Amino acid sequence: MTTSARLLLAALVATALVASGGAARQVAGVRKDAKGASVGKGGDFGRADEAADRVSRPFKSLDGGWGDSIPWVQTYEEGLKMAAEQGKPLMVIHWSEACPYCIALREAFKNHGEVQRMAAEDFVSVNLQTETLDQNLAPDGRYVPRIMFVDPSMTVRADIGSGYRNSLYAYHSDEVFRLVDAMKKAKVPLKTEL
Repeated sequence: MTTSARLLLAALVATALVASGGAARQVAGVRKDAKGASVGKGGDFGRADEAADRVSRPFKSLDGGWGDSIPWVQTYEEGLKMAAEQGKPLMVIHWSEACPYCIALREAFKNHGEVQRMAAEDFVSVNLQTETLDQNLAPDGRYVPRIMFVDPSMTVRADIGSGYRNSLYAYHSDEVFRLVDAMKKAKVPLKTEL
């Protein structure tokens, strides 16, 4: 790249940074914009599209750390629709980043091969950090972590729980076998009478 082309490109990038409200600054030989994104090294800004890529926001995954091999849906409503269309049960995980029990369960869930395989192949899955309006998903209260299952017929499977008396749908990280058992039960569709 010629010197005049570099100067022109540098002027264009600087103009774009000023127009977007951020001024570039030099940190340890790497130019950074006001948000800390790298825009080039040692005065060589590279191609303009590369600079734009470096200042764009990172993509936030739907998996929330529960397992990126699982095809997560974004909303409960989307999950209900897909469950009905695909004839698979819906697994609804209620959790919070601020809950240490949720974080421990998420790690156990993510690292358990059978749970990951079943969630990816046999379920439509959604993990929610906000409550749904469906009162049927909180038959014994709103707490986290809580995992509920919904049949493809759109019936909440309140009959499938963890076995704990005070929190029927709570699962603990050191007893993932309870979740495996619940998932196996949820895979068997409800018998509907005609």
